[in-house]
Amino acid sequence: MSDDIGLLPYSKRLEMMELTTLCERRLRGDLIETFRIVTGKVDYAKNLFTMGRSGANILSRIKPNVENSICKLRQSLLPERVKMYWNKLPPYYVKLSENVVQFKSNLEKFKI
Repeated sequence: MSDDIGLLPYSKRLEMMELTTLCERRLRGDLIETFRIVTGKVDYAKNLFTMGRSGANILSRIKPNVENSICKLRQSLLPERVKMYWNKLPPYYVKLSENVVQFKSNLEKFKI
């Protein structure tokens, strides 16, 4: 099975090996790291995220309609990469997760 797999397109190889794409793995890792930061499980980056009044949504720090290299650079930083996906998560996924393992389990149930 794995002898000819290198000749197949990337998507077919992932499908055959039952793997996720690099983009999906990066997003999952980013969401797990965001959970650790937002819930205070780590001692760094406490001011990295601006949370909404409910405490569930991440707000953007980038002002719209500003076109410069600094804004484009900031869009690739962790808070901007995860904002849209984090805000799609049901709030109880975060609130009911007492630790990272439970959050990972909840994240597996949610298709992004």
